[in-house]
Amino acid sequence: MGKWEYIQLPTISIMFLMLKHFSYDRLKVICNHLALKIADIMSVKEESTVEYFRPEHPNTTVYISLIAILTALTTVSTIVLIVPFPTTAGYFNLGDVLVMISGFILGPLGGFIAGGGGSAIADLIVAPQYAPITLVAKGLEGMVVGLFSAKTFKENRIRIWDVIGVILASCVMMLGYLLGEMFILEYSFGAALAELVTVNSIQVIVGSLVTLSIGPMIRSYLRDLTYKGEIPQEVDTLES
Repeated sequence: MGKWEYIQLPTISIMFLMLKHFSYDRLKVICNHLALKIADIMSVKEESTVEYFRPEHPNTTVYISLIAILTALTTVSTIVLIVPFPTTAGYFNLGDVLVMISGFILGPLGGFIAGGGGSAIADLIVAPQYAPITLVAKGLEGMVVGLFSAKTFKENRIRIWDVIGVILASCVMMLGYLLGEMFILEYSFGAALAELVTVNSIQVIVGSLVTLSIGPMIRSYLRDLTYKGEIPQEVDTLES
């Protein structure tokens, strides 16, 4: 429904209610004035909500499109390079790069959907038994990155919150797989720990380094490309 349709509906209702008490000319003036006021309010609201690509505003066409794109890229990056781990059904992959970048760009909600969903789709293709664990573990990984990177969304450089985010996200991902393999897939602690040390740890290190290297640049590019206006000053960021 367009902007003017939102304005016309309440205006017509008011016209019928006030018809008995006002002349046609008087009613026309009042309704026109009301329509202009509503249009001004909606215009101000639109300008304030599109100043920057904010993770807390997920219901935008751009946001949904980026979720779809990054979900697909996460799936592709996970299956494009696979190195099986001998003692479990796990495998080394580069998907954590896109999981963390998704959280870095989209915030916690988009990070969970794109990171967890894209990785789980890849597991359904390669190792279906891992899909539920992956959905949670990598979904939380993307969410944690998003929670901390949202604090520095107007920055063009790496900040301490970005570093803390990828470190904590890495710990969450490794712990998630360790517990999932032990209690859901029923692997021994030794086998699960061996995969954590030799596979999962390398994945999150690669993902962290790549995300911290190119994440701020991508974030800045999307902000400047997609939205106009000054970024709100009240946003809490960590100054250098």
